[in-house]
Formats: sequence, C-alpha cells, structure tokens
Amino acid sequence: MPQTLQKPWLSLLVILTLAAVFRFTLISDIPPGLYPDEAMNGNNILEAMRTSDFKIFYPENNGREGLFINIQAMSVYFFGRNAWALRIVSSFVGTFTVLGLYLVTKELLSGVKKAIPPVDDPKRKRMHPNLNLYDPGIVAIFASFFLSTSYWHINFSRMGFRAIMLPLVCTFGFYWLLKAIRTGKISSTVLAGVFLGLGFYTYIAYRITPVIIGFVILWFGWLWWREHKTLLPVKSPSNSCVPCVLALFLFVLVIVAFPMGAYFVQHSDDVASRQSQVSIFGSDSPIKALALSTVKTLGMFNFRGDCNQRHNLKCQPELFWPVGFFFLLGFLGSLVTVLTRSLFYLGRSKSPDQTGVFRGLPSDELPSFPLFFLFVWFFGMAAPAVLTSEGIPHALRSIGLIPPVMIFASLGLFYLIAIFVEHIEARLSRLEADEGTETPSFKPTVFQQTISLVIAAVLFYVTMHTYTAYFTNFANDPETYSAYSGDLYSIGLYAASLPDPVKKYVIVNMSGVETRGIPMPAQTVMFTTDTFTEAGRVEKNMIYVLPKDVPGLRSIIPAGVKDPVVIIPLNKKDPNTVSELKKEFPEFKVNETADYIVFTNTSL
Repeated sequence: MPQTLQKPWLSLLVILTLAAVFRFTLISDIPPGLYPDEAMNGNNILEAMRTSDFKIFYPENNGREGLFINIQAMSVYFFGRNAWALRIVSSFVGTFTVLGLYLVTKELLSGVKKAIPPVDDPKRKRMHPNLNLYDPGIVAIFASFFLSTSYWHINFSRMGFRAIMLPLVCTFGFYWLLKAIRTGKISSTVLAGVFLGLGFYTYIAYRITPVIIGFVILWFGWLWWREHKTLLPVKSPSNSCVPCVLALFLFVLVIVAFPMGAYFVQHSDDVASRQSQVSIFGSDSPIKALALSTVKTLGMFNFRGDCNQRHNLKCQPELFWPVGFFFLLGFLGSLVTVLTRSLFYLGRSKSPDQTGVFRGLPSDELPSFPLFFLFVWFFGMAAPAVLTSEGIPHALRSIGLIPPVMIFASLGLFYLIAIFVEHIEARLSRLEADEGTETPSFKPTVFQQTISLVIAAVLFYVTMHTYTAYFTNFANDPETYSAYSGDLYSIGLYAASLPDPVKKYVIVNMSGVETRGIPMPAQTVMFTTDTFTEAGRVEKNMIYVLPKDVPGLRSIIPAGVKDPVVIIPLNKKDPNTVSELKKEFPEFKVNETADYIVFTNTSL
C-alpha cells in the first residue's frame, strides 16, 4: 500500500485537505449567479436578522427545515449579503462530512479482522507485511477519498441548499451511536442522540432515518436478549450496557427532536405539502411509477444520472466509471455475502464461505451487522427518491445515499484486490507443486509496490477527472450560468447599484411558486437588493409588479414625470411584457444587455 496509508491520520489529513480544496476553491465565482431557492434562504435570513425571529421551520417555498438556514445566518452576518456567504456554509459541511465518513466506516468495520494473514503466516509468507486488505482504517481512508473527490458531493458542497446537512448528521450520528453501543460511554451516547435528533431539522429526506435507527436498536437489543434473556441492565463481560445506551440515546434524541415534532403537530400541512406534490401515489399508475423510479434511481450511479445542470453535469452517471465499477463490485459482492449468510442461518446452505468472490474472505471475518446495516442505510436513503416521480433520477433527493455508496465503493476496491491476491497465490502454489520448490523469482516488495502504484494511478486519475469536470467543464458550460439564474443575479446587482432615490419597478414576468404573492424567481433580486421585506422595499424605493398589473403602471408613472424611474422585466425574452412596456412608455429609453433589458426616463 502507499506509504501514507501506513499512517492513517496523515492520509486522512491529506484527504481532508483535498476535500477542502475542491469545496472552497473559487467559491465566490463558481457556481455563478444565485438560484432563487438559495436566495430564498438568504431572504429569510435577512428578515430574521431584522426581526430577531429565527425559526426551526420556514414555511415559504414548500417549507424548509431551519437548521441550515440559521447557520447560514452567521455566515451572512460575518461575510455580508452575497451569494458565496450562503454557499460557504455548505463547503464547511461537505468537508466535515468527509471526516464523518471516515469515522463511521472505521467504527462500522472495527470488528472485522484482516482478510490477509500476517507475513509470518506460512499461507501468506510471500506477501508484504503491510498488505492488509481488510484493515478497517484503510477501507475508511478510501471511502473518505472517494467522497472527497465525488463530483456529486462536491457540487452540493458549493450550493446553498440545506440537503448537504443530511450526510453530515448521518455519518457523525451513526458513528457516535455505534461507538456508544461498543464502549458504553455516556458522551458518545449523548452525541449520537444530539446528531440524529438534529437531523430532523435538516432535510425532508431525513424523515426515513428512524427506520435505520430502529434497525440498529432491534439488532443490538436482540443480541443482548439472546445473551442475557432480559432487556434490563445486568452484569456483562462487556463494558457496554446496551439497554442503558439505547435508552439514554432515545431520550436525548426525543428531547432534541421534540420542538420540530411539536411544530409539525401544530402545522401538519407543512409536513406533507411538498411530499404530496411529487409522490408516486399521486400518479395514475403508482406501481408503474414506482418501478420506473426504482430503475432510474439505481441506474444513476453507473448509467444515466440527474440531468438537472444544478445537480449534475449533463446527465453523466453520479459516479465516475472507476468508482462506479468499485461500487458495483462492492454492492453485489456484499449482497452475495449477506444472502449466503442468511441462507446458512436458515439451514439451506452447508457453509457461508462457498461464494467464489469471497474465497479469501471467510464469513467469520465479515460480521453480519456491517453489511446488513449498509444495505438498510442504502435502501432507506433510496426511498425518498424512489417514492417520488418528479425529475427522476434526482441527485438532490438521493443525497442521503452518498455515504453508503462510498463505503460500498471502498469495499469493492478491496474485494478486487483480494481476488487478485488470491489469484496470484493460487498460480504460485500451482507452480511450486509442479516444480517441487518455491518460485525464486517472486519478490514480495515488488508485488506490494506494483499494487501501490496501480492504486495511486487510479486515485490520481479520479482526482484529475473530478477537477476537470467541475472547474473546467461545468464552470465554463453556458448552461451552468442559466441553471443558476445568472441573469437574475445580474439584474439584482444592477438594481442594487442604483441610487435609492431612483424609483425601481421590477416586472416579475416569470412563473414559480408564489411567496407572499410574488413568484419565486424574484427572490434572487430581492436578496441582492435587500427588498424581501416591505421595509426594505420602501427604503430602496423598489416595487415588484406582476404582468397583469403592467397596463396600470401608466397611471402610476405619468408621462413627463421628472423623478428618475427604472423598469426592469425579469424575463427580457418575454415578447408580451416587453411590447406592452414599449407601448405604455414610448418616451422611455431602452437599454439592453446580455442578461436584461431596462426601460428608463433618465441616464444612469
């Protein structure tokens, strides 16, 4: 293995640095513009800062959990009212998630022995002593590397969307929960309850997590019952009182999540408003919609990804092909292992070790829980995407899948190495059997260095591909500018540059979910001009006008008015609105740029 892998914390530091580079570099410039959904967060922040009314749930724009928005408020407070101040919070969250994935992967696999015996074992005397193929720390290192260089995760780590919080709270929450069960430490138990309780304040897809938590509780509760025949605390050879840990964990989780639960009880419409809009159960054929959604979601990793430019680059698979291959191998290999062990326990198989791929990975060195847990985590987080029919495959709704997918990919890499090592061992054994002596030409150091070089080359290839995909292809694609509403952001910057005495009329001739009577596209302009609130509009002398009210503007702005007036339609390509304005205000000058058109009675 590469030398840095012999020092896991050094490797982790390098990976965290790489993750930070991908997530913070040029954050003020890439992505461009400011999408209205991001701006909506900013406007809620500006209003909350004016009123000191920070909420746990913001009902506008189909409703959004408030934790991420309230954290963004601190960034806006320190860095000011700009797009990157909203997005840099995601950069921090995304970077720390890489650390969380390392910790949870290592903890999850901590009971797994190395699949390759040490060098002094006669079965592996040729192998380099550092070639430990199933070291949990190394598996965790590669999982965190795959996450740090994942276009899928990097993309959302540079946007002002609350969904980026989901992988963070899950990785750290499950890490502390598994550690608490193993060690019985109160601090770990409390942290698990805090993180997994805070998850309810992050993103709608988190609401499936109680199923995953329930699996963990049932699994370890059953193990305790099987050993002690009671769910009450008793003396145990282990330092961990599992019932005590689970009880304290649930108590803390309920306390932390209670305010959000109380809010949903009082505002039940906010819980299901968005879910009901996109649910497969609202389609004409729910079963057909479910099947189609499932196929598309499972296919997005290796075949066709999300086609929304904000979520993904031109429908490319969510995983770059080497990582996608490792994921398939890890997923299918783990599935075979789980099924084999299940059949063994059901008495339908003589041995759980008879799967060809896992000749070198006997089942007693692959505990059941890690793989079962990964599958519950994976399919649980797939549900929010699979149960919807809008925009499938949907990379944003599937964001909770990222951690288990990266762990499967890391396992796949090591399954591949194990298969290769077993193949070499078998060939050498056959040669020795034929010749009656050891093969003198085999050099374990050269063998280990060759594997290290191949792995290093693959990792470098993955890193450079991701860099090119995001900072060159995505950043320079004209579709990206449009996807992030670069034109609306330009309008906002222009309007913000005008003196306050100038009367500004913004024609909201674009459709979208209405927020306080005004379609969502106006949110971008409102954020850049600080005119979301009525007080802000009065202060900045700005009025938002719906298309139906354009004919009435003439009565508000009489011919020959001396005060400076500017009229800006959000969509300059709307011929009806533009022609109506030209008809109503023939005396106004028309100035047009690549992003917007301005009608004015003065020189500005």
